[in-house]
Amino acid sequence: MRLLDDHRARQRAWLLRCLLIIILSLLTTACVRNDHGTLHYSGPTEESIAVGQTLQGTNVRYVRETPDGAELWIDDQRAVKRIGDFVGWQGSLGRDFQADLGLRVVYYTADKVQLAGTADLTINNASPVPGAFPEKPIVAYRVPVTYNIARGDTIPGTTLTYEGKTEQGARIGGLPPGDYPYRQAADSLVWSGRLADGALLRVDLRVVIFTEQRIQLAGIATLAAG
Repeated sequence: MRLLDDHRARQRAWLLRCLLIIILSLLTTACVRNDHGTLHYSGPTEESIAVGQTLQGTNVRYVRETPDGAELWIDDQRAVKRIGDFVGWQGSLGRDFQADLGLRVVYYTADKVQLAGTADLTINNASPVPGAFPEKPIVAYRVPVTYNIARGDTIPGTTLTYEGKTEQGARIGGLPPGDYPYRQAADSLVWSGRLADGALLRVDLRVVIFTEQRIQLAGIATLAAG
C-alpha cells in the first residue's frame, strides 16, 4: 500500500511540474482587442472544486472519488477523470462575458478535485466605465497582460490614455479628477470598473518603459462576473 501511495505521489509531482511548465510558458499573454468592441483575454488558471460542489459560473460538478478516478458531471453528463485528464467547459459568465476553460486534473481526493490549465475569456460590446471592483468576487479570473500603447491611444478595457512623455514622466489621461497623472518606469497604474454587461475589470499594471511616442505596461487583469 505504501509503495502505491509513493507511486501516486511521484505521478502527481511529475504532472504538476508539467503543468507549471505550461503555465510559465503563457506568462507573456496579452489582451487582444479588435475593431468591433470585443476584447480577448487568455492566461493560466487553477481551480478547486469541493466534493458535492460546482465550479462557480459553470456546470462542472465534483461528485465523488471512485476507484477509477474523479467522478464529475459536465453538461449533465457523467465523466470519470484521472490525473492528467482534460476537463473543458464553454459558456457564458454574463450577457457579454464568455469563457472557454481548458483544464486538466492535477489531483483529487475524497474532499476535492484540483484542476489547472488555461482560461480564454471574451468580452463583447466592451464599453468601459470607471467604478468599484468587488473585494471578493464570486467568479473571477486573473490573467497576465502586456500593453504597448501609442500616444493618444487607450489602454484596452479601460478609460486610461497615454498622453506622452513630459519632464515629470509619462502622462496618463482618463484618471479621476485630482489624481496625479505622471508615472515613471516601474510605477504602478490601477484601473477598475464595468467593462461590459455582466463583466467587471481591474487592471494592476506597472510602467515598463515609455518614450514620446509609446508606453509599455505589464501586469495583471482580473475579470469578474457581475
